[in-house]
Amino acid sequence: MREFALAEIAGGPGGAAVVELLIHHFRPGDERLILESIDPPEDEAERHWLFQDVRRILEANPEADALPLALVGYASTPCSFCREGFVALLHERGLMPAWMVEEARFDADGRTRRFDENADG
Repeated sequence: MREFALAEIAGGPGGAAVVELLIHHFRPGDERLILESIDPPEDEAERHWLFQDVRRILEANPEADALPLALVGYASTPCSFCREGFVALLHERGLMPAWMVEEARFDADGRTRRFDENADG
């Protein structure tokens, strides 16, 4: 399964459609391959599911270098569920950049605003 997923991902655009196969077959270093294969789809639903799979990979694999993939996921979609998931993951791991902490303060979604360290609770 892992070899198939890596071959598809390395195949170029469209390979990101199989990133979900790495959720349970991830190895450190796969982050770079995933990052290089991501070309966010125009279709909002496809983009949502792609970044949900990326988030699930990072959540299931705490040894992953989460910051680059989480930042791409956060920046590539207006989906509040996706964005909040990446903010929560980075916050939990102590990787949330200062600009993101500040930006969380003004997020439209209250779940994301809770990560603003200056929030009133």
